[in-house]
Amino acid sequence: MNSGTAGSTGSPDNVKPGEDQTLEQNDETNLVTRAQELIAAADNRDVPLRLVGSVAFRLLTDNQQRHAETFDRELGDIDLVGRKEDTEVVREVLEDHSYQIDKDLLLAGWGDRYVFYADDHEIDVFFGDLSMCHELPLSGRLTIGENPYTVTPADLLLEKAQIVEITEKDLKDLTLILLECPLTDDETGVNREHIANLLAIDWGFYHTVSTNLDKLEAYLDSAPIDNSERETVRDRIADLRRTIEEEPKTLRWQLRSMIGERLAWYNEVEEKHR
Repeated sequence: MNSGTAGSTGSPDNVKPGEDQTLEQNDETNLVTRAQELIAAADNRDVPLRLVGSVAFRLLTDNQQRHAETFDRELGDIDLVGRKEDTEVVREVLEDHSYQIDKDLLLAGWGDRYVFYADDHEIDVFFGDLSMCHELPLSGRLTIGENPYTVTPADLLLEKAQIVEITEKDLKDLTLILLECPLTDDETGVNREHIANLLAIDWGFYHTVSTNLDKLEAYLDSAPIDNSERETVRDRIADLRRTIEEEPKTLRWQLRSMIGERLAWYNEVEEKHR
C-alpha cells in the first residue's frame, strides 16, 4: 500500500541527494491532513467518519514524529469507519474531493466497504462494525471519543490486538498506545471496562487478545523505548489483564472455552483488510 496524497508530484527519480527523507515526511504529513479534511467535510454534513489504521495511530500522540521515527512506522493508506446509513453521503464527500470509487467492488454489492483511489494512495471506508479476525463493534462508538479524528483508544487497541497473525508493526502500535494512553474507565484513555465487557462474551476474541498481550510482553524487551517506559507498558498490560480476567464471563463464553482451539475461533481475512 502506498502513502502520499492526491496530486503529489514527487518521485524518487527526481529527488536530490539528502532530500528523500524530507519528501517522505511531507507526503505523510499531507496524508494526515487529507484525512482530517475528509473527516471535517463529513462532520459538516452530520456524518461521522473516524480513522483506524496507521494514520489513526499517528494522531494518537501530540508528538507525531515519535510514531514515525522512534517506532519507524510508515503510513499506509487512509482507513475510515462510518455508519451503514451514511454510505451515499460518504461517497459524495470523497468524490467531491476528487477520489474515484472502485466500481468493481461497488458492483459486487457488499455494501460494508468502499474503496476510493487517488493518484498515489487509496482510502478504505468500512461501514458498520469492523469485521476482521473478530467483530469489533464501532458503529455506535464513532462520536464518543475525545479525538475528533479517530476511534477511541480502546477501539484502536482492539483493532490491533484482534489480529491473529500479528506482526512487529502491530506490536509497535500496541506499545505506542499503551505508552501514550493511560488505562481508564471512560473514553479519555484506554477504556479497560469496555474491553473487558467485550471479551467476556466472546471467547475467541478473548483468546486472541490474551495471546497477543503475551506476544507484546515478549516484544517489549526489544522495543525502541527506555526502561522506565518499558515498565509503564508492562504495568498497563498487567492492569488490563487483571480487569479482563476479573470480568464475569457469559455461559456462552464458558461453553466455547471448553472447545478451545479444536475449532476455529477467528475469521480468515485477506492481508488487505489488516
